[in-house]
Amino acid sequence: MVSMYWRREKPLLDWKMAEDPNAPEWNEFYQQGCKYVSHLSGVPLRKIASYLKSVQLPLAMKLVSLHGVYALESLTRANILPIVLFDFYFYHKGVPKNPSHAAIVMEVTAENILTVDPSFINKERTAYYRVEFEKSWKILENHAIVIYPKAYRLKEIERTAKPLESYMGVMP
Repeated sequence: MVSMYWRREKPLLDWKMAEDPNAPEWNEFYQQGCKYVSHLSGVPLRKIASYLKSVQLPLAMKLVSLHGVYALESLTRANILPIVLFDFYFYHKGVPKNPSHAAIVMEVTAENILTVDPSFINKERTAYYRVEFEKSWKILENHAIVIYPKAYRLKEIERTAKPLESYMGVMP
């Protein structure tokens, strides 16, 4: 979903994918991505970078630990849609439990974190109450995956800015 967003927003990048999200190559891209997904734990972080490299998109990716919801707000205002990793079970039940859950942040308001959850079939916006979301996100060290055009230089808004490869034990 984030890749399709950037394809639409930055059509002049070196895309090897059609602009139309209904084109066959996007379906193939989606089907390939589904091979990386575990129904119990989503997509392991170490596989996301490999997957994006395998399809040769003009996008970079970082796993970051953000200062908090204000950093999410900064990213969304800059039209960069982070994928947050949070404890979904804790959000709903108040008890920490793995695995983590991922959602794309579309907007941050005073009361809510508005997301699109790729794991839900209808892909509709889901609003998470900000206070409860912050607690469930903090359990996972405020981690987010930021996918953006390789030509971009992100401001240093994150607490740590390690490339995803460093979490896999491989440095670029």
